[in-house]
Order: sequence, then C-alpha cells, then structure tokens
Amino acid sequence: MKGGFHHYCSVAVASLLSCLHQLRAENLRLEEHVNSLLQRRDHLLAVNARLAIPLTSQPAPGNPSMNLVGRYHHHHLIIRKFLYFR
Repeated sequence: MKGGFHHYCSVAVASLLSCLHQLRAENLRLEEHVNSLLQRRDHLLAVNARLAIPLTSQPAPGNPSMNLVGRYHHHHLIIRKFLYFR
C-alpha cells in the first residue's frame, strides 16, 4: 500500500512540474506579446503626435498647391520620413 502511495505522489509531482513548465512558457510568450503591443502603441502615439503638428506655412487662400490633396501628400511624406528614420 505504501509503494502505491509513493508512486501516486511521484506522478502527481511530475504532473505539477509539467504544468508549471507549460505555464512558464506561456507566461514568457505573453510577456513578449505585451512588449510587442507596447512598442506598437508607442509607435502609433508617435505617428499621431506627428500628424497633430500643424503645417508650418499656411498657404494663401488662392494657392492650390496646399489644398486638401496637397496637405494629404505633405503629411504622407512626413510619416514616411518618420517611419524610415525610426
């Protein structure tokens, strides 16, 4: 009877150790994912901050070079430059 109990305890301990190992591996994977998400958030906050910067030179009302399409391309170039040098 005593040998059966020891065998049961050994199996239970081995099973617990296996579960702990799996939990540790999953925890490490989740930590990496959280870090990845934090980096993505920081990147998006930086892009958002760049987009919030007003244009340095306001166009004259009749100047078609900075109409809506011109402003879009201007901001697009700023974003591309930011992403390239990041």
